[in-house]
Amino acid sequence: MNPRQEEIRKILELSQKGTITPEQAAELIDALPPAGEPPKEGASTADAGPTEDEHIHHGFRQGFQQEHRSRREGFGEWIGRMIQQSISGGDAGPGSNPSSNQFNLSHSEPPRGSGFTYSGNELNMSSVRRIQIEQGEFSGNELNMSSVSEVSIRNGAFKDCEINASSIKELQLDHATAVGLELDASSLKETSIDGESTLEGLKAQGCAIKELAVSGASRLKDNHWKASQISEVSIRASVLEAFETEASQLTEIAVQQSKFSRVMLRAFRFKETRFDRCEFDEVLFTAGERWRKQGFAETRFENCRLTRTRFTDCRFQDVTFRNLDVTGLEIHGLELSDITIDGNAELERLLKNRA
Repeated sequence: MNPRQEEIRKILELSQKGTITPEQAAELIDALPPAGEPPKEGASTADAGPTEDEHIHHGFRQGFQQEHRSRREGFGEWIGRMIQQSISGGDAGPGSNPSSNQFNLSHSEPPRGSGFTYSGNELNMSSVRRIQIEQGEFSGNELNMSSVSEVSIRNGAFKDCEINASSIKELQLDHATAVGLELDASSLKETSIDGESTLEGLKAQGCAIKELAVSGASRLKDNHWKASQISEVSIRASVLEAFETEASQLTEIAVQQSKFSRVMLRAFRFKETRFDRCEFDEVLFTAGERWRKQGFAETRFENCRLTRTRFTDCRFQDVTFRNLDVTGLEIHGLELSDITIDGNAELERLLKNRA
Protein backbone atom coordinates (compact mmCIF):
# COMPACT_ATOMS: atom_id res chain seq x y z
CA MET A 1 0.00 0.00 0.00
CA ASN A 2 1.43 3.38 -0.99
CA PRO A 3 1.30 6.42 1.38
CA ARG A 4 -1.68 7.98 -0.41
CA GLN A 5 -3.74 4.80 -0.08
CA GLU A 6 -2.84 4.57 3.60
CA GLU A 7 -3.99 8.16 4.20
CA ILE A 8 -7.26 7.48 2.33
CA ARG A 9 -7.83 4.39 4.46
CA LYS A 10 -7.43 6.45 7.64
CA ILE A 11 -9.84 9.13 6.39
CA LEU A 12 -12.46 6.54 5.44
CA GLU A 13 -12.20 4.90 8.83
CA LEU A 14 -12.80 8.27 10.51
CA SER A 15 -15.87 8.78 8.32
CA GLN A 16 -17.18 5.29 9.02
CA LYS A 17 -16.85 5.90 12.78
CA GLY A 18 -18.70 9.22 12.46
CA THR A 19 -15.73 11.30 13.58
CA ILE A 20 -16.00 13.35 10.39
CA THR A 21 -18.84 13.71 7.89
CA PRO A 22 -18.72 12.22 4.37
CA GLU A 23 -18.36 15.67 2.79
CA GLN A 24 -15.44 16.47 5.11
CA ALA A 25 -13.83 13.17 4.12
CA ALA A 26 -14.20 14.14 0.45
CA GLU A 27 -12.45 17.46 1.09
CA LEU A 28 -9.58 15.74 2.94
CA ILE A 29 -9.09 13.17 0.19
CA ASP A 30 -9.05 15.92 -2.44
CA ALA A 31 -6.31 17.72 -0.46
CA LEU A 32 -4.01 14.70 -0.58
CA PRO A 33 -1.12 14.92 -3.05
CA PRO A 34 -1.19 12.52 -6.03
CA ALA A 35 0.56 9.18 -5.61
CA GLY A 36 4.32 9.62 -5.64
CA GLU A 37 4.21 13.31 -4.67
CA PRO A 38 5.40 14.12 -1.15
CA PRO A 39 2.96 15.85 1.22
CA LYS A 40 3.35 19.54 1.90
CA GLU A 41 5.59 20.39 4.82
CA GLY A 42 3.67 20.64 8.06
CA ALA A 43 0.54 19.01 6.64
CA SER A 44 -1.21 16.43 8.77
CA THR A 45 -4.26 14.78 7.24
CA ALA A 46 -5.18 12.77 10.29
CA ASP A 47 -5.30 15.92 12.47
CA ALA A 48 -7.27 17.99 9.98
CA GLY A 49 -10.78 18.90 11.07
CA PRO A 50 -13.80 20.52 9.48
CA THR A 51 -13.58 24.23 8.81
CA GLU A 52 -16.33 26.54 9.95
CA ASP A 53 -17.72 27.27 6.49
CA GLU A 54 -18.05 23.53 5.74
CA HIS A 55 -20.49 23.00 8.60
CA ILE A 56 -24.20 23.02 7.80
CA HIS A 57 -26.02 24.82 10.57
CA HIS A 58 -27.41 22.15 12.90
CA GLY A 59 -30.68 23.95 13.47
CA PHE A 60 -31.59 23.90 9.80
CA ARG A 61 -30.72 20.21 9.38
CA GLN A 62 -32.45 18.92 12.48
CA GLY A 63 -35.77 18.36 10.74
CA PHE A 64 -34.19 16.10 8.13
CA GLN A 65 -32.00 13.81 10.26
CA GLN A 66 -34.60 11.05 10.48
CA GLU A 67 -35.17 11.18 6.72
CA HIS A 68 -31.48 10.43 6.00
CA ARG A 69 -30.78 7.92 8.78
CA SER A 70 -31.34 4.78 6.71
CA ARG A 71 -29.33 6.28 3.83
CA ARG A 72 -26.39 6.98 6.16
CA GLU A 73 -26.44 3.38 7.42
CA GLY A 74 -26.24 2.10 3.85
CA PHE A 75 -23.56 4.67 3.13
CA GLY A 76 -21.45 3.20 5.96
CA GLU A 77 -21.45 -0.17 4.24
CA TRP A 78 -20.34 1.53 1.01
CA ILE A 79 -17.48 3.23 2.87
CA GLY A 80 -16.40 -0.18 4.15
CA ARG A 81 -16.14 -1.45 0.60
CA MET A 82 -14.10 1.60 -0.36
CA ILE A 83 -11.67 0.85 2.49
CA GLN A 84 -11.09 -2.60 1.08
CA GLN A 85 -10.55 -1.12 -2.39
CA SER A 86 -8.03 1.36 -1.00
CA ILE A 87 -6.02 -1.53 0.41
CA SER A 88 -5.97 -3.40 -2.90
CA GLY A 89 -5.42 -0.23 -4.98
CA GLY A 90 -7.62 2.33 -6.76
CA ASP A 91 -8.42 2.99 -10.37
CA ALA A 92 -6.41 5.28 -12.57
CA GLY A 93 -7.87 8.59 -13.62
CA PRO A 94 -9.60 9.20 -16.95
CA GLY A 95 -7.40 9.29 -20.01
CA SER A 96 -8.28 9.85 -23.64
CA ASN A 97 -11.82 8.49 -23.24
CA PRO A 98 -13.32 10.19 -20.17
CA SER A 99 -16.84 8.77 -20.58
CA SER A 100 -18.84 5.86 -19.15
CA ASN A 101 -16.16 4.87 -16.63
CA GLN A 102 -15.96 4.19 -12.91
CA PHE A 103 -13.11 5.80 -11.00
CA ASN A 104 -12.26 4.89 -7.42
CA LEU A 105 -9.64 6.73 -5.35
CA SER A 106 -8.31 8.59 -8.38
CA HIS A 107 -6.85 12.05 -8.90
CA SER A 108 -6.89 13.31 -12.47
CA GLU A 109 -6.96 16.09 -15.03
CA PRO A 110 -8.97 15.04 -18.11
CA PRO A 111 -8.44 16.31 -21.66
CA ARG A 112 -9.98 19.68 -22.50
CA GLY A 113 -10.96 21.80 -25.47
CA SER A 114 -13.68 22.59 -27.99
CA GLY A 115 -16.39 19.93 -28.32
CA PHE A 116 -15.02 17.99 -25.33
CA THR A 117 -17.55 15.87 -23.40
CA TYR A 118 -17.12 14.34 -19.95
CA SER A 119 -20.17 12.12 -19.43
CA GLY A 120 -21.57 9.00 -17.82
CA ASN A 121 -18.76 8.61 -15.26
CA GLU A 122 -19.01 7.46 -11.65
CA LEU A 123 -16.45 8.96 -9.29
CA ASN A 124 -15.96 7.41 -5.85
CA MET A 125 -13.53 9.05 -3.40
CA SER A 126 -11.93 10.77 -6.39
CA SER A 127 -11.06 14.22 -7.65
CA VAL A 128 -11.10 15.79 -11.10
CA ARG A 129 -9.85 19.29 -11.83
CA ARG A 130 -9.00 21.75 -14.57
CA ILE A 131 -11.89 20.91 -16.86
CA GLN A 132 -12.32 23.32 -19.76
CA ILE A 133 -15.30 22.77 -22.02
CA GLU A 134 -16.39 24.86 -24.99
CA GLN A 135 -19.42 23.76 -26.98
CA GLY A 136 -19.38 20.48 -25.07
CA GLU A 137 -20.85 18.87 -21.96
CA PHE A 138 -20.17 17.72 -18.43
CA SER A 139 -23.21 15.46 -18.15
CA GLY A 140 -24.70 12.33 -16.60
CA ASN A 141 -21.93 11.96 -14.01
CA GLU A 142 -22.28 10.68 -10.45
CA LEU A 143 -20.00 11.89 -7.66
CA ASN A 144 -19.74 10.14 -4.30
CA MET A 145 -17.44 11.69 -1.69
CA SER A 146 -15.50 13.26 -4.55
CA SER A 147 -14.36 16.67 -5.72
CA VAL A 148 -14.58 18.53 -9.02
CA SER A 149 -12.72 21.83 -9.22
CA GLU A 150 -11.57 24.49 -11.67
CA VAL A 151 -14.37 23.85 -14.18
CA SER A 152 -14.91 26.34 -17.03
CA ILE A 153 -17.85 25.83 -19.40
CA ARG A 154 -18.47 28.23 -22.27
CA ASN A 155 -21.32 27.75 -24.75
CA GLY A 156 -21.80 24.31 -23.27
CA ALA A 157 -23.72 22.45 -20.55
CA PHE A 158 -23.29 21.03 -17.08
CA LYS A 159 -26.30 18.76 -16.68
CA ASP A 160 -28.02 15.69 -15.19
CA CYS A 161 -25.43 14.97 -12.48
CA GLU A 162 -25.87 13.44 -9.01
CA ILE A 163 -23.51 14.87 -6.41
CA ASN A 164 -23.46 13.15 -3.02
CA ALA A 165 -21.26 14.23 -0.08
CA SER A 166 -18.97 15.89 -2.60
CA SER A 167 -17.70 19.33 -3.54
CA ILE A 168 -17.89 21.47 -6.66
CA LYS A 169 -15.42 24.35 -6.55
CA GLU A 170 -14.48 27.15 -8.94
CA LEU A 171 -17.23 26.50 -11.47
CA GLN A 172 -17.54 29.11 -14.22
CA LEU A 173 -20.49 29.24 -16.62
CA ASP A 174 -20.32 31.71 -19.52
CA HIS A 175 -23.15 31.61 -22.06
CA ALA A 176 -23.75 28.12 -20.68
CA THR A 177 -26.46 26.04 -19.03
CA ALA A 178 -26.44 24.05 -15.80
CA VAL A 179 -29.59 21.94 -15.59
CA GLY A 180 -30.85 18.90 -13.68
CA LEU A 181 -28.21 18.87 -10.93
CA GLU A 182 -28.94 17.10 -7.63
CA LEU A 183 -26.72 17.93 -4.64
CA ASP A 184 -27.05 16.07 -1.35
CA ALA A 185 -24.88 16.97 1.68
CA SER A 186 -22.42 18.63 -0.69
CA SER A 187 -20.77 22.01 -1.21
CA LEU A 188 -20.88 24.42 -4.13
CA LYS A 189 -18.21 27.10 -3.77
CA GLU A 190 -16.76 29.92 -5.83
CA THR A 191 -19.31 29.68 -8.64
CA SER A 192 -19.64 32.30 -11.37
CA ILE A 193 -22.70 32.42 -13.64
CA ASP A 194 -22.41 35.11 -16.31
CA GLY A 195 -23.20 35.97 -19.91
CA GLU A 196 -26.92 35.05 -20.01
CA SER A 197 -26.23 31.65 -18.50
CA THR A 198 -28.92 29.56 -16.78
CA LEU A 199 -28.91 27.51 -13.58
CA GLU A 200 -32.09 25.45 -13.85
CA GLY A 201 -33.57 22.62 -11.83
CA LEU A 202 -30.89 22.56 -9.13
CA LYS A 203 -32.03 20.50 -6.13
CA ALA A 204 -29.78 21.05 -3.12
CA GLN A 205 -30.42 19.45 0.26
CA GLY A 206 -28.22 19.84 3.32
CA CYS A 207 -25.63 21.75 1.28
CA ALA A 208 -23.23 24.65 1.66
CA ILE A 209 -23.52 27.17 -1.17
CA LYS A 210 -20.87 29.85 -0.84
CA GLU A 211 -19.40 32.62 -3.01
CA LEU A 212 -21.99 32.44 -5.76
CA ALA A 213 -21.90 35.30 -8.29
CA VAL A 214 -24.74 35.66 -10.82
CA SER A 215 -24.65 38.47 -13.39
CA GLY A 216 -25.03 39.42 -17.04
CA ALA A 217 -28.78 38.76 -17.46
CA SER A 218 -28.41 35.20 -16.20
CA ARG A 219 -31.29 33.15 -14.74
CA LEU A 220 -31.85 30.94 -11.70
CA LYS A 221 -34.93 28.95 -12.60
CA ASP A 222 -36.90 26.08 -10.99
CA ASN A 223 -34.37 25.66 -8.18
CA HIS A 224 -35.20 24.07 -4.82
CA TRP A 225 -32.70 24.58 -1.98
CA LYS A 226 -33.57 22.85 1.28
CA ALA A 227 -31.90 22.79 4.71
CA SER A 228 -28.85 24.54 3.32
CA GLN A 229 -26.44 27.25 4.36
CA ILE A 230 -26.11 29.94 1.68
CA SER A 231 -23.57 32.74 2.05
CA GLU A 232 -21.60 35.39 0.18
CA VAL A 233 -23.97 35.57 -2.79
CA SER A 234 -24.00 38.39 -5.34
CA ILE A 235 -26.81 38.65 -7.89
CA ARG A 236 -26.77 41.53 -10.35
CA ALA A 237 -29.01 42.31 -13.34
CA SER A 238 -30.43 38.77 -13.37
CA VAL A 239 -33.66 36.83 -12.77
CA LEU A 240 -34.82 34.36 -10.10
CA GLU A 241 -37.87 32.51 -11.39
CA ALA A 242 -39.93 29.65 -9.89
CA PHE A 243 -37.39 29.48 -7.07
CA GLU A 244 -37.96 27.84 -3.68
CA THR A 245 -35.84 27.85 -0.53
CA GLU A 246 -36.83 25.99 2.62
CA ALA A 247 -35.32 25.75 6.12
CA SER A 248 -32.17 27.55 5.05
CA GLN A 249 -29.94 30.32 6.33
CA LEU A 250 -28.85 33.06 3.93
CA THR A 251 -25.99 35.36 4.97
CA GLU A 252 -24.19 38.18 3.20
CA ILE A 253 -26.52 38.35 0.22
CA ALA A 254 -26.37 41.31 -2.18
CA VAL A 255 -29.01 41.58 -4.92
CA GLN A 256 -29.07 44.49 -7.36
CA GLN A 257 -31.25 45.36 -10.36
CA SER A 258 -32.76 41.89 -10.42
CA LYS A 259 -36.22 40.38 -10.62
CA PHE A 260 -37.89 37.78 -8.38
CA SER A 261 -40.85 36.02 -9.99
CA ARG A 262 -42.88 33.15 -8.49
CA VAL A 263 -40.45 32.75 -5.60
CA MET A 264 -41.22 31.08 -2.25
CA LEU A 265 -38.99 31.26 0.83
CA ARG A 266 -40.10 29.20 3.83
CA ALA A 267 -38.58 28.83 7.31
CA PHE A 268 -35.65 31.00 6.25
CA ARG A 269 -33.30 33.47 7.90
CA PHE A 270 -31.71 36.37 6.02
CA LYS A 271 -28.80 38.17 7.67
CA GLU A 272 -26.56 40.96 6.36
CA THR A 273 -28.58 41.21 3.16
CA ARG A 274 -29.33 44.05 0.75
CA PHE A 275 -31.96 44.25 -1.98
CA ASP A 276 -31.39 47.31 -4.20
CA ARG A 277 -33.48 48.30 -7.24
CA CYS A 278 -35.16 44.91 -7.36
CA GLU A 279 -38.62 43.86 -8.49
CA PHE A 280 -40.66 41.28 -6.57
CA ASP A 281 -43.69 39.72 -8.29
CA GLU A 282 -45.60 36.77 -6.81
CA VAL A 283 -43.16 36.32 -3.94
CA LEU A 284 -43.95 34.71 -0.58
CA PHE A 285 -41.76 35.13 2.49
CA THR A 286 -42.96 32.91 5.35
CA ALA A 287 -40.38 32.46 8.06
CA GLY A 288 -42.05 30.19 10.63
CA GLU A 289 -44.60 30.08 13.39
CA ARG A 290 -44.51 31.11 17.04
CA TRP A 291 -41.19 30.30 18.72
CA ARG A 292 -39.72 29.02 15.43
CA LYS A 293 -40.28 32.34 13.73
CA GLN A 294 -37.25 33.50 11.73
CA GLY A 295 -36.96 36.25 9.14
CA PHE A 296 -34.68 39.21 8.45
CA ALA A 297 -31.78 40.65 10.44
CA GLU A 298 -29.47 43.48 9.34
CA THR A 299 -31.30 43.68 6.02
CA ARG A 300 -32.05 46.58 3.66
CA PHE A 301 -34.79 46.93 1.04
CA GLU A 302 -34.02 50.01 -1.06
CA ASN A 303 -35.65 51.37 -4.22
CA CYS A 304 -37.57 48.13 -4.76
CA ARG A 305 -40.98 47.36 -6.19
CA LEU A 306 -43.06 44.79 -4.26
CA THR A 307 -45.97 43.59 -6.41
CA ARG A 308 -48.12 40.68 -5.26
CA THR A 309 -45.64 40.08 -2.43
CA ARG A 310 -46.52 38.68 0.99
CA PHE A 311 -44.61 38.62 4.29
CA THR A 312 -46.13 36.10 6.71
CA ASP A 313 -44.95 35.26 10.25
CA CYS A 314 -41.60 37.01 9.81
CA ARG A 315 -39.36 38.64 12.36
CA PHE A 316 -37.74 41.94 11.29
CA GLN A 317 -34.73 43.04 13.33
CA ASP A 318 -32.52 45.96 12.30
CA VAL A 319 -34.21 46.25 8.89
CA THR A 320 -34.35 49.34 6.67
CA PHE A 321 -37.10 50.09 4.11
CA ARG A 322 -36.32 52.99 1.79
CA ASN A 323 -38.22 54.30 -1.26
CA LEU A 324 -40.36 51.24 -1.95
CA ASP A 325 -43.34 50.73 -4.24
CA VAL A 326 -45.61 48.56 -2.07
CA THR A 327 -48.50 48.12 -4.54
CA GLY A 328 -50.06 44.77 -3.75
CA LEU A 329 -47.92 44.13 -0.66
CA GLU A 330 -49.51 41.97 2.07
CA ILE A 331 -48.22 41.74 5.64
CA HIS A 332 -49.35 39.26 8.32
CA GLY A 333 -48.06 38.30 11.75
CA LEU A 334 -44.83 40.29 11.93
CA GLU A 335 -42.50 40.94 14.85
CA LEU A 336 -40.66 44.25 14.51
CA SER A 337 -37.52 45.49 16.25
CA ASP A 338 -35.29 48.45 15.33
CA ILE A 339 -37.02 49.21 12.01
CA THR A 340 -36.19 52.20 9.79
CA ILE A 341 -38.70 53.43 7.22
CA ASP A 342 -37.74 56.26 4.87
CA GLY A 343 -40.08 57.74 2.27
CA ASN A 344 -42.88 55.17 2.62
CA ALA A 345 -46.00 56.46 4.37
CA GLU A 346 -48.07 53.59 2.94
CA LEU A 347 -45.63 51.00 4.29
CA GLU A 348 -45.73 52.69 7.72
CA ARG A 349 -49.50 52.38 7.69
CA LEU A 350 -49.38 48.70 6.73
CA LEU A 351 -46.87 47.86 9.44
CA LYS A 352 -48.81 49.78 12.08
CA ASN A 353 -52.14 48.13 11.25
CA ARG A 354 -51.05 44.55 10.56
CA ALA A 355 -47.85 43.86 12.53
